[in-house]
Amino acid sequence: MENQTRTLLKRRLIIAAVIIVCALLQTTIGYFPSFFSIHFFLLIPLCVCIAVFEGERWGAAFGVFAGALWDLSHGGGDGYNALFLLVICALCGVLVRYLMQKNIVTALVMSGGACLLYSILYVMFFISAQGIERPAFLFIRYYFPSAVLSFLLTFVFYYLIRGISKKYTVEY
Repeated sequence: MENQTRTLLKRRLIIAAVIIVCALLQTTIGYFPSFFSIHFFLLIPLCVCIAVFEGERWGAAFGVFAGALWDLSHGGGDGYNALFLLVICALCGVLVRYLMQKNIVTALVMSGGACLLYSILYVMFFISAQGIERPAFLFIRYYFPSAVLSFLLTFVFYYLIRGISKKYTVEY
């Protein structure tokens, strides 16, 4: 029993370290490439992949952690990213547990949907609601391409989290 607890602790600490590294890469200008001012949302596909392998409870917990790191870097303190990742990760964990299988196609569908939903909601709540002109142009020029680029990173994160989960697997 003690050995299983250590294995789970190691796996979750490694996942937390991956989240911290991705949060630093995403929020620090110049460390991760951007194309034509289009930035990657690294934390969305990462958290979706974590929820696929860790389930709804730990997926949601890691989602809140990643979202809080993301919110801290913005300085707004509104908690939008933490709340969004909490809901998305809990939903993805529940879907994998009861309806879908753990595979790359499932992760791609959920990650693509989450990235697109994040972009749409962000433009609605933070661009349109503040009266910024031409929100549709901003969505098409910046936020939709960011969602597509972030979606492409799902392959990398899926196999990374799958490898961590296989190496530190626990039999009950």
